[in-house]
Amino acid sequence: MKFEKVRLCKHISGNKKIVFCKKLSISMKAEHAWQQCINCEFFKPDIEKFQRILRKAWSIETCYPREKSKWTLEKPEVGQCFVTALVVSDYLGGKIAYNKKLDHYFNILDDGTVIDFTKEQFNDLDKIKIDIILTPETLKQNSSNDTIHRYMLLKAKVDKMIKNKLLR
Repeated sequence: MKFEKVRLCKHISGNKKIVFCKKLSISMKAEHAWQQCINCEFFKPDIEKFQRILRKAWSIETCYPREKSKWTLEKPEVGQCFVTALVVSDYLGGKIAYNKKLDHYFNILDDGTVIDFTKEQFNDLDKIKIDIILTPETLKQNSSNDTIHRYMLLKAKVDKMIKNKLLR
């Protein structure tokens, strides 16, 4: 994700308050531009910056309930895989992979890139294999209210952090 003011994709130009998207041929308030650009096919996210934002957004409140006793500020990825995989798919698209043995979710982008921002919670990273590939929609439809709440909380935090970075 490009966070230099409001230059989100190659189609955006303007100042801090009003921007112009050449692709859509519209002017818009800067605070709305980030929502337009993350959906633009020309928007190329910076995966490392996105991961740093997720790390800052993770909290005990977004942690899987059975993992809360293991969650710390030093290991904030603990218990975050499911909600993180959903948020990553919201921003980057793709499908969600599942490993049965570890009960672990991670992402596969449309170009085949595997993204697993929460793998550090496991000691043996070689054990993370793909058993099932799911769509985000299927996971959301079959999730508990608590899981959807944790996902929405994480998504709201990430949205806010991205918006704040874009408008600085």
